[in-house]
Amino acid sequence: GSSDTNIATVSGNTVTIVGVGPVDIIAYQTGNGSYNPAPSVAQPLTISPKELTVTGTSVVDKTYDQGVTAQVSGTPFGLINNDAVILVAAGEFTTSAGNNKAVTAQFSITGNDAAKYTLTQPTLTGNILPATLTLDTPSVSDKVYDGTTTATVNGTLNGILSGDTVTLNGTG
Repeated sequence: GSSDTNIATVSGNTVTIVGVGPVDIIAYQTGNGSYNPAPSVAQPLTISPKELTVTGTSVVDKTYDQGVTAQVSGTPFGLINNDAVILVAAGEFTTSAGNNKAVTAQFSITGNDAAKYTLTQPTLTGNILPATLTLDTPSVSDKVYDGTTTATVNGTLNGILSGDTVTLNGTG
């Protein structure tokens, strides 16, 4: 027999694994007219969760918005048979704008059979594209001839996010 049929079942001489965790498989021999019953013997058995990995991962490029949320996707690899496991994809950028920035993977698994598995997080990188700024009411300051072609450009930058500091350095 089995001490926990949610982990292992016994039918005749066959043990069937149906879950994860510790279980005792109990062997016994009933007596008959010629022999007394044998004492039961318990054999401990631990079924460990199977490791899943995430393959086919991708990170969608995003435009700088002061946020860290990353749109990620992937496919679970290592499922047994038709186990009911759903991969939930999540991630966060660890820095601001730039290419090949680290993304902390935060994948998880749910579903009826999720407890049978552990999930190894993938290593991810992604791109945070610079936000677009516009220059409203641009103007060029008058100047006295000095033999150079440098001029000062003035105007108002639009598109700066609250809390960010951006300075217009307008020369050309």
